[in-house]
Amino acid sequence: MAPALSPEQIIRNQHLALLKKAANAEQKKVIKYFTGCFLTAPKDAVYDQMVSDKLSKLNTRQLALNKIGLDEDQLKEIPDVCLQGFQIDWWKKEVTGFSKVGKDRRWRSGKYAIVHLFFSATQVYLYRYSFCMYSDEKKESTEEYFYRDITNFSTSSETVQAYAPTCTGGVKVVSSTTNQFALIVPGDKYYCETQQDIEQSVQAMKAKLREKKNER
Repeated sequence: MAPALSPEQIIRNQHLALLKKAANAEQKKVIKYFTGCFLTAPKDAVYDQMVSDKLSKLNTRQLALNKIGLDEDQLKEIPDVCLQGFQIDWWKKEVTGFSKVGKDRRWRSGKYAIVHLFFSATQVYLYRYSFCMYSDEKKESTEEYFYRDITNFSTSSETVQAYAPTCTGGVKVVSSTTNQFALIVPGDKYYCETQQDIEQSVQAMKAKLREKKNER
C-alpha cells in the first residue's frame, strides 16, 4: 500500500495537474524535467538549452533603456552591470515552484531573472525582467535610487534545499548554494539571485558609491 500523502503533497499535486493542463508542449517538457525521475526526465543540458533559447529571443538591455527613458550617454558613470540566474523557489511558500540539482551538481529552478543596473551622475537605475519556464508568467519592473540614499552594495551566498524526484516515487532533498546581490537602502534591501561571479562589478559599484558620497 502506498503511503498516505501529506496535505502539502495533495495541494502540490493539484497545482501540478492544473499547470500541466494549461502548459504548451515546451512547458510540459520543463515540468517533466523537474518532476520526473532522472531516468525519464529530460537531461540537464536539454533544459539549459531551452533557457538559453528563451534568453536569445530577449534583448533585455534595450528593453531596460526603453523603460528607463534616458539616453545611453547619460548612463556612463561606470559600465552598466547585468546580473542573471535561476531564482529561488521556496516550495514551502510556493507549492508550484520547481528547483533541482542536476547530475552535474548545478542548481536550477523554473524561474529565471535578468537585472540591469545603470549609473548616471546622480542615480542608479535598476531594471528587472523575470520569466517562468513552466508557464506564461513574466514580470518587468524598474527602480531608481539616488546615490545619497544607497547604504551599500553587497554579495552573499545562501544554501537552499532543492528537491529531486526519485524513480521510486519519492523525493530526495539536496542542498545547493546560490549567490545573492543586494542593493541596500535604509529599511529595505533589493535582492537578486545569480550564479555569476560578480565580485569585480560589485567592487566597481562600491567605488562609485564612495566617490558620490564624498562629493557632498
